[in-house]
Amino acid sequence: EICCTILPQNNYAYFDAEKVKGQLVVRLTKTGDKLRPFGMKGSKLVSDLLTDLKINILETKRQLVVCDDERILWVVGRRASDECKVTSSTTKVICCELLSI
Repeated sequence: EICCTILPQNNYAYFDAEKVKGQLVVRLTKTGDKLRPFGMKGSKLVSDLLTDLKINILETKRQLVVCDDERILWVVGRRASDECKVTSSTTKVICCELLSI
C-alpha cells in the first residue's frame, strides 16, 4: 500500500479521486468538524487537532478545510484524512496545493 496522502511540507494533499464523494469545497472550520487523520483509526475534532498542534486562536479561526459532500479530507496545511488516501490500487489522483494563506 502506497501512503502518499500528504507531503512533509503539508502544502500538498493527494486523494484517490474514486473515493471522493461529490465535489470538493474549501471553507473555514465550523464547531464540531471532525476528521479521521491519516494513520489513525478513529476520528478527531478539528479543534482538538489544532489545539494539539499548539495553533493559536487567531489562526484557528482562519483555518481552512477541504471537504467533499460527506466529510473533511484535509485540514489545509496541517493534516489529511485517512479516508481517501492514495493506495497501490488508485487509478486517478486529485492533488490539492496550498499556494498561500
